[in-house]
Order: sequence, then structure tokens, then C-alpha cells
Amino acid sequence: MSARTFGYPPARMTAPHAAYYLGVSEAKFYAGVNSGEYPLPVKDGGNTLWLRADIDAFIQARHNGGAKAGAMMSLEDQIRAAS
Repeated sequence: MSARTFGYPPARMTAPHAAYYLGVSEAKFYAGVNSGEYPLPVKDGGNTLWLRADIDAFIQARHNGGAKAGAMMSLEDQIRAAS
């Protein structure tokens, strides 16, 4: 992880930052992404990033019933359901 730190989690994170945010090792994070347990990244140019909103939704889904990333509602579906 870079020496640059933030006082808040950024909206988009690299794998090391996303793993830290989830409280797991990078190896466990990559294994979880590859198995479908953790959210998939997005591409921005040559960068591979994870959206904090996707990770937060994953955490919430796990908290509410242990769902895997593929089984949770998308952010758009959550917004529709809340309105």
C-alpha cells in the first residue's frame, strides 16, 4: 500500500486498499474476487479499481444474511427498492 493515506476511504480503491478496507490480506482478497465471494473490479483506463459502494453493499449483504457478492442486490436495485 502506498505511503499516501486518506482520512476517509476513497470512492474507488486499488486491491491493497480494498483488502485493507475489508480487513483481509491481499491474497485472501484476490482469492475472494476470483471465487465470486467479493465484488468485481471496474476498469478505468489501465487501472483496476473496486468501488467503495460495491464493497459497502457486500459488507451489508453479508451482515444481513451471508450472501455472496453475486447474490446481493446491485446498488441500483437497492436505490429502487428504497424509493
